[in-house]
Amino acid sequence: MMPVVVVERAGKAIDEIWKYWAARASEGVADGQVSRIWGVIGLLGKQPGLGRAVPKIGLGLRVVQAGKYLIYHQQRSGEVVVLNVVSGERDQLRAVLGGDG
Repeated sequence: MMPVVVVERAGKAIDEIWKYWAARASEGVADGQVSRIWGVIGLLGKQPGLGRAVPKIGLGLRVVQAGKYLIYHQQRSGEVVVLNVVSGERDQLRAVLGGDG
């Protein structure tokens, strides 16, 4: 099993997802959305090749879906690094590279 590191940007994105759903629906819905995301992130340590390669966005970058959200990750020095979590409805190239989650 590989360690999984969630960079600050991805952690903030998850916090924002929780806030969005808590304001739009309820804290229970927000908890469910974030729980689904963390569940997939937990799987990455066991299955670091999970998801599909996205070489047009970044070399070695992979993306896996958690509900309506996409988790971008890559392997680095014996660990899986979660780089960002963005809505699947967004322009992915801009969201991942442009810092617009």
